[in-house]
Amino acid sequence: MRAIWCGFALGVIVLQRQAALPGWGAWVGLVLASTLAAGWAAWALGAAPPADESHEAARRAFGLACARRWRMALGWAAVWLAAGCAGFGYAAWRAETRLAEALPAAWQARNITITGYISSLPSYGANGASFLFRVESWATHKAATPLPHLIQLSWVAREAPLPPLVPGARWRLAVRLKRPHGNGNFGLRDTEVALLARGVRAVGYVSDPGHAVLLPVDASGIGVRIERARAALRARIDAVLGDAPHRGIVIALATGAQDALSDADRRLMRNTGTSHLVAISGLHLAFVAGLAGGIAGALWRRARWRGVEAPLIVPAQKVAVAGALLAAGVYAALAGFNVPVQRALWMLAVVALALCAGREVARSHVLAWALGLVLLRD
Repeated sequence: MRAIWCGFALGVIVLQRQAALPGWGAWVGLVLASTLAAGWAAWALGAAPPADESHEAARRAFGLACARRWRMALGWAAVWLAAGCAGFGYAAWRAETRLAEALPAAWQARNITITGYISSLPSYGANGASFLFRVESWATHKAATPLPHLIQLSWVAREAPLPPLVPGARWRLAVRLKRPHGNGNFGLRDTEVALLARGVRAVGYVSDPGHAVLLPVDASGIGVRIERARAALRARIDAVLGDAPHRGIVIALATGAQDALSDADRRLMRNTGTSHLVAISGLHLAFVAGLAGGIAGALWRRARWRGVEAPLIVPAQKVAVAGALLAAGVYAALAGFNVPVQRALWMLAVVALALCAGREVARSHVLAWALGLVLLRD
């Protein structure tokens, strides 16, 4: 699997460095190359070694041994090539699907009525809030290209305070949108690429907050439930801590939202080089998983079932690993499931499955599976 996932990653990297997406000719060549490479790999690596003594003695001959080594080397090269073609094609397909959605140029800077629901935890600022909005319907359907399904909106509090912006709440809004655009200055964050990575194909603001309509039926789904849980956790922290100086840091560590950090906190962390500590990553996930696994294992070792000690039924190590993985999954969901969190979660999942199956797994296998699963998701 290491060769497959590394080849897959190389294919994705090659696609990312292309100036344009492949055309039909490139797709045909890609399919042929991957098919031939997979067939060669299956033949070169799947040949059974001879069993009788005469063939075994012949295999030890210098010429046959060299030929077998070359065939094995070419077989593994074919595995890399087939996996690279698969990664290139998968990334190209994902890119084509995402870039197909575009806001028509004529619709920019004009009022448009849309219906949908808030799909992310709102980020609050001094004058308003910003959030991701999942569009269910547009007031105008006459568009030559598929319209964006996910947009980023800002709601500025002008004459009236902001309404409760709850994830999953469905709204009918009048908005003004534009295509994503950002400065291309060297060394700075590329806003357009960051929005594309999140699937955001249009940005804008609520142009007429006074006529915004909150619809009676909320959206549903696992993503909405997770975002609502994050919002409820944030509201609970706000209620408990109030104006405490460390409120923003606690919110950032619990939900991954950094908009509550004060300017003084940001300046202090920037000057001390500790800004990464409030950006949830593998360090935080490992800490939560280790703590939860230790507690689960300690409780299981002291549990009994009808006079039988629980570790005699299921080993305490497996229960501890299951508890660690469950806690890590919950924390990853509350943290927004960003790429560093995904990476750590997949590595923990691979190790947990190997331990439960009674198998030893090399570190390189863990890293390869984490790499592949992150790329498969996006």
